[in-house]
Amino acid sequence: FIPVNSGDEIIALVLLPKKGIFQRWSYEDIASLDYIRVILPSLIDRCIMYESEREIEKHQYRMEQLMVMGQMSSGLAHEIRNPLSIISTSVETMMREDIDETDKKKMLRYIQEEADRINVLATKMLSIDFQKKPEYEKIDIVAFFHRLKDFLRFKLKECNISFEILNEQPYFFISDSTILFQALLNLVLNSIEAIGEDGTIKLDYKYDESGISIFVCDNGPGIPPRARDKIFDPLFTTKKKGTGLGLTVTKKLLENLFGSIVLLPSKKGACLKCTCLLYTSDAADEL
Repeated sequence: FIPVNSGDEIIALVLLPKKGIFQRWSYEDIASLDYIRVILPSLIDRCIMYESEREIEKHQYRMEQLMVMGQMSSGLAHEIRNPLSIISTSVETMMREDIDETDKKKMLRYIQEEADRINVLATKMLSIDFQKKPEYEKIDIVAFFHRLKDFLRFKLKECNISFEILNEQPYFFISDSTILFQALLNLVLNSIEAIGEDGTIKLDYKYDESGISIFVCDNGPGIPPRARDKIFDPLFTTKKKGTGLGLTVTKKLLENLFGSIVLLPSKKGACLKCTCLLYTSDAADEL
């Protein structure tokens, strides 16, 4: 064997087979072995550094997750306090002997509305699964858009909102259809809520060698300039009845697909760009 040293310390051993009686180590063999002995320490150091960097990145990512969860938990406690106060006040009012049936029904309606609000907050909070691993499959983006449109057809019709798919050219890629569908569904529902009635939602996509970008745009009231930097913060909302979790959940879903989401400048309405680090259509053909 040949010892491999890093300074005065032996960090590895290169085991060599025995040569036969009629075989000898050639000059080329010895030179190659000496080259290996010289470069191995630096290769081992690089591997150790790479593993250390990966551990640091994992730790940082986990700390970011904990920070977001802490922010969400703190905000959730604040958001729940208001509906709980209304429920408590309603119950106290109902316990009075002089209350009539009309007021009782009104109090019950308040309790139901606030209980539903708490349920929505809890459901959205629980829907953020940081640990879920994507289950990849082959997806046709245009068929995926049409699936989303069909899923929302009744809600779109009820609100008289037009749903336009701008790019009808088929393109296949690899992703987790469940995670991606939930992310886009959140964005389209946000647009529907922002528009209210009589508007348009447009879906588009572009791709290059690095992945695919999906655009969800609407002609609603848009997002105020003062709120643009905060829309992805947990529990931040500009809506009267918003939970402030929709875009936070969407951001985490896309990050689970090694993607991202940004708000693009727009003269009217809001336009969000989802970019996923995905396999290209050539890779998809191998499935």
